[in-house]
Amino acid sequence: MLDRFPVRRYGSVMSVDAVPRATRAFRETLTRLEIDREPGLENPGAFGRRAAILAAADVLWRRHLGRLLATEEVRQLLGVGTRQAVSDFVRRRRLLAIRGTDGRLLFPAFQFSAAGRPLGALEAILSAFARADVDELTIASWFMSPQDLLEDRTPADWLHSGGADALVIEAARRTASELAH
Repeated sequence: MLDRFPVRRYGSVMSVDAVPRATRAFRETLTRLEIDREPGLENPGAFGRRAAILAAADVLWRRHLGRLLATEEVRQLLGVGTRQAVSDFVRRRRLLAIRGTDGRLLFPAFQFSAAGRPLGALEAILSAFARADVDELTIASWFMSPQDLLEDRTPADWLHSGGADALVIEAARRTASELAH
């Protein structure tokens, strides 16, 4: 079912030819923002490295989390009529949504079965994390990070390969408990 949606490609390695253009655009932007002579910029190498890390952060998150679906794609998967209905799934902790850099909601594809339905354990997992008061990126990252209790497999992989829901829910409770303290 998820195959109906085109895979989005986010970022690519910058070609050698693009580096001078990127450098020029970076310099012009600093000048336009009138911060090209601010204190803290005396070490251009350190500043450039910091800027590159910030610029790459979104790409790195997307690489870690895997495919992200737009609200319209999720609306179609769920067979609901409105964007509000999708938002209700999020509000009731039946779906996980993260905010993109543009402010729009994005939905990690790992939370859907091959049939396009939310995974059965998802609601219990999200409820466990609600008590820890952690942000959505932390929860999404947990789904893609190996867990000891799951034989060092990620919760997303565990659930998609038919692993016991009870064990992954317990792994979520343990992590949420650790994060709550």
